[in-house]
Amino acid sequence: MSKLIKNKCEIDGCEETLNLELHHIIPRTDVRCTNDKSNLAILCPCHHALTHSNHLILLGIFPSTKLPNNRILVY
Repeated sequence: MSKLIKNKCEIDGCEETLNLELHHIIPRTDVRCTNDKSNLAILCPCHHALTHSNHLILLGIFPSTKLPNNRILVY
């Protein structure tokens, strides 16, 4: 599997391209957690903080033709 291209936050409408972070959709404390790209979301620091405060809930990744990673973040 290829690596994720971290060029901007994956939340629709967010154009942040700096200081991007990886977030585990299934939390690292869960035994089902993996470092596979299907469990990782590319987020800006603001959206990453919102996920950890439960103000933004990430449900998963849906395959698509959306570049650069051919997927859509579902939240």
